[in-house]
Amino acid sequence: MNCVAFAARIAYGVEVICTPPSTATASPTATVAAAAGDANCDSAVTAADVTALVRNIVLDARVTCGLDDVNGDGVLDAPDVDALLLAIFDQP
Repeated sequence: MNCVAFAARIAYGVEVICTPPSTATASPTATVAAAAGDANCDSAVTAADVTALVRNIVLDARVTCGLDDVNGDGVLDAPDVDALLLAIFDQP
């Protein structure tokens, strides 16, 4: 059986549920503009990015999309958190 996607549930063993391949045709997708502050790389700047940014600061880590340096100074630190909070919550 050829499965495109599956979900497994473990309870007294493993149950695998398969779905058949999709017959839908591909359609063009919109390109989302990247924005500084997208610390979780989901193409949106939201409150979830605050958590991701703080985690990256504590772990001294950077994200692959490169949008976690909110103020653009090349360093992840508290001023980035301040800038992100302003960008998210200080909307006119």
